[in-house]
Amino acid sequence: MGQIDFKDKVIWITGASSGLGEAMAHEFADCGAKVILSGRKEKELVRVQSQVANSSILILDLLQSETFENKVNDAISLYGHVDIIVHNGGVGQNALAIDTKKEVQHTIFDVNFFSTTELTQYLLPHFKKRKTGNIVLISGVLGKVALPGRSSYSASKAALHGYYDSLRAELIEDNIDVTILIPSFLKTDLTKKSLSYNGDRSNKEAETAGCPVDKAAKQVANAVFKKKYQAFIGNNDKGRLLLLISRLFPSLAISMVLKQVKNN
Repeated sequence: MGQIDFKDKVIWITGASSGLGEAMAHEFADCGAKVILSGRKEKELVRVQSQVANSSILILDLLQSETFENKVNDAISLYGHVDIIVHNGGVGQNALAIDTKKEVQHTIFDVNFFSTTELTQYLLPHFKKRKTGNIVLISGVLGKVALPGRSSYSASKAALHGYYDSLRAELIEDNIDVTILIPSFLKTDLTKKSLSYNGDRSNKEAETAGCPVDKAAKQVANAVFKKKYQAFIGNNDKGRLLLLISRLFPSLAISMVLKQVKNN
């Protein structure tokens, strides 16, 4: 990855206080970027900043959409411009559809879909004015393949795919790129932080058998540097295989997924 160079690029990462977001902050900084770290937990962001060169903190709560316009202006003010935004912040789900309260479904969509698209809308005039920019979406394999207990989460990720594929077509003549990255089978605590049927944290055991986030972060940097339209990160082969089977043999894919869930 030595040929990847983000020197003097300003990269804004949401969900930067842990997991893949934290790993991406390290990787982009190692590649020469100036990094804006966003998230709700100031203490964790301070910890990350202490380890990441050329980084700044911008507190951001994805449920407070009324602050987004000012937050975008604050991000631009930190270094004079923003080159790349990485939409990494989000929330998971661990509850059956029949049990999930309406308010929880709305929260999942507010965090995963509406906060992402609204931040993009506020930042787009800046990108258009500069005639350059890259919008990076950290989506998920569950936006392509369904799992039991993830109905609202999967729907929110599928909606993001549709939105950003359409947006990419709108921005082609503006020299603004859209990169959709599909994580599959990462070692993160997303499962532990996922919402249960009533909105409480599920506190299920975190994923321990997946791809390390530092390896996934290198894959992210490579895909962003090459301005790919779409790329798998994490356990690429497993993610691609699951997606292929779900397209060609949907009933088999469901059986495989149910077996995996029971084994876990």
